[in-house]
Order: sequence, then structure tokens, then C-alpha cells
Amino acid sequence: MKKLILFLTVMAYALSASAQDSLYINKGNGLIIPYAISSVDSITFSRKTAKSTADTGIVINGVRWATYNVADPGKFTKSPEIAGMYYQWNSNVGWPATGNIGSITASNGSKTWNSSWFGGYTSPLAIDTWTSANDPSPSGWRVPTNAEIQTLLNSAKVTRTWTIQNSVYGEKFTDNTTGKSIFLPALGCRSDYGALGGVGSSGSYACSQAYDNINSLSIFFNSSSGYSGYNYRYYGYSVRPVSK
Repeated sequence: MKKLILFLTVMAYALSASAQDSLYINKGNGLIIPYAISSVDSITFSRKTAKSTADTGIVINGVRWATYNVADPGKFTKSPEIAGMYYQWNSNVGWPATGNIGSITASNGSKTWNSSWFGGYTSPLAIDTWTSANDPSPSGWRVPTNAEIQTLLNSAKVTRTWTIQNSVYGEKFTDNTTGKSIFLPALGCRSDYGALGGVGSSGSYACSQAYDNINSLSIFFNSSSGYSGYNYRYYGYSVRPVSK
């Protein structure tokens, strides 16, 4: 209705241009903006395009990291501080960040944690990798490699800061050259039998590579350190993807 009134107002002034010196734009907030008729060449109406909510990521030491964690498979959370879901290594089944196994439901409807999970490989090997078919990252993104994790942990080029962002504990990684940063919330992990541990005091994020036939590599951090380590493939970690 407001657009119609504006349109009719503009047309009325335009049609009577010979008898008027100015064109007046009446905005919805009561503000009236005058324009000299002689300075108006044409009038164009267009619909405002909604701002894209897609994550374009942030480049830290040469690698473009997502701004948000993975929530349900194929989706990001709505802010950097939101936990998202936990994923066992080489699995696209997400588990909630709160609640106990048995009372919560995974993204595929399961209620049972698999503590015998070796990444879905029949004969697990140290050379195993997280397959694209099982990657829960949104389109255009993937679980990071160990080499990419190492660039984030390079203290000569990236500053690591334990901080609180919007009441959430976590680690901020800042590119020393550009000053740009990403925030990874300290969400701990789901370990033996899917039990939660370390929430608010440490962070564990998935890596696409195996360490050996029963363990996978990951990035770990807390208030005093940050490093690349490994643990059982059946542990559930947060996923912060990198751009493909």
C-alpha cells in the first residue's frame, strides 16, 4: 500500500511538472525529500534484493575457513558461537551438542552411539580419509586436511587467543597480516559411549585424515595451548569446514 501511495504521489507531481518547481518524495517515516524537476531525468522503481545469508568464509593464513560450524548435515549454524552438531570421523550423521545418548536423536534418527566405529572402513588403514560422500559440510565446503589445520596453528602467521564471545568460551584465530579472525567455540567432544566432555574448557575439531587404523587427526585447543592431535575415530567432534 505504501509503495502504491508513493507511486501515485510521484506520478501526480511528474504529470504537473509544468506547474511545479520540485518533485517531493514522501518516505514512510514522515520525511519529505524535495528534488528540483529540472534535475530529474527519469524515475525507476525496483524491488530491494534480500541480503544473502550464505557463508563466504574468512581467509586465515592462506586458507578460507567457514565462519560457522556445521549444524545438521549440509547446513551451517546461524552464528559463530552456536555449537552445531558433533560428527564421528568419516560420518555424515550429526549428534546434538546437548543431552545424553539414549535421550537424544541423531540427524538420521538413531539413538545409539557406535563405539566400534572405524570410519566405515572394512579394513581400516592409516591412509584412510574422510570421503566426500560422507562429508556433512554445506555445498562448496569440506572437512579440513591436517596441512590446513597446521596453517591455522602456525604461530608465526596466526595469533591464537582464548576468549569469550557473546558469553561463549572459545578460541579466536587471527591472521597477523590482515587482522581478520575466526572464532571456534570450545565445545569439547563426545567420547566413550557418546558422553559429553570438555564443553566450555576445550575445543576439538575434525580433520579429514586418519592417524592410524583406529585413530583420526584433529585440532585441539584450550586456554593454554593449541595443537594437532589424534583420538579414536568413534569420538564425535565439531566440524569447521574450509572452502573447496
